[in-house]
Amino acid sequence: MEREVFDRRSQASLTQRPQTPRREPFGSCNPTYCHLIIYSYVYYNMTKGLNPWRFLVVAVKEREFIRRCRSFGLAVMTVSDIARITGNAGQGLLTFLYRMQKRGALERLERGKYYLEESPLESLSSSIISPSYISFLYALSLRHLTTQIPRQIVVASLRSRPGVKVGGHLVKFMKMKRSRFFGMERQRVGGQFFATVATAEKAILDSLAYPLHCPTAEAAAAISTGMDGKLLRMDVLAQMALRFGSRSAAKRLGYIAETLGEDLFDTLGPMVNARYDLLDWGLPPKGARNRRWRLVINEAI
Repeated sequence: MEREVFDRRSQASLTQRPQTPRREPFGSCNPTYCHLIIYSYVYYNMTKGLNPWRFLVVAVKEREFIRRCRSFGLAVMTVSDIARITGNAGQGLLTFLYRMQKRGALERLERGKYYLEESPLESLSSSIISPSYISFLYALSLRHLTTQIPRQIVVASLRSRPGVKVGGHLVKFMKMKRSRFFGMERQRVGGQFFATVATAEKAILDSLAYPLHCPTAEAAAAISTGMDGKLLRMDVLAQMALRFGSRSAAKRLGYIAETLGEDLFDTLGPMVNARYDLLDWGLPPKGARNRRWRLVINEAI
């Protein structure tokens, strides 16, 4: 009997034993610690005669600036663009630019031009000069007409300028005649950002007209891939060649299409003259002569 009473008392004492409260680590979401940190920060800044919320305001401005740039799709911004977005001017604008660069959110492209660190490379390349568009081998890669991954981006524009390095890629600019400056479209490349890229037909035509920026063999392979995958409209390409006005490009296109089983002589025949042009301008002028297209076949396609 006594043993049973003792067991009951011991069990009651165990059930009634107060539980030790768990201590929250410093820096957790405990309201007490949060209030203590905030009040200490505010009191310290007020004793120094400073605005206690200055860093919070700056952070909000920076986030709002990035949000607006994303919504506008701005890849490259001038100082005046940043001034209109932020509402800053003078020393305040310079301080803002310095702070954004120090944080790594904003990068300097060249004097007076900046870009967001997250901006896609294609959007940056086609926004440095306006108007301009990405063409040649990089455009063929974007159009899924080649498996090559070029490290160089060639941008066609109406004026020439030195190349720049962006994100480990060299962006080169090629001046093109206004009469040949057509055949481009804007496409989304990431988020709210857009890039101006040559159409599949125009990228091939540019490559055939200027073999220095894209080998003729790569253009021929792109035509073959486009014909097999129905990514290329040969009738549109032939009409575009007539509008482009380059006899050498038209003859190269006609010869390559003929080797792939597509006869374009009825359309491109008027562009053929008596002069023999090289199939690939970058190779030695040695090879058989094609009398129909007036080409020196100095490379096997």
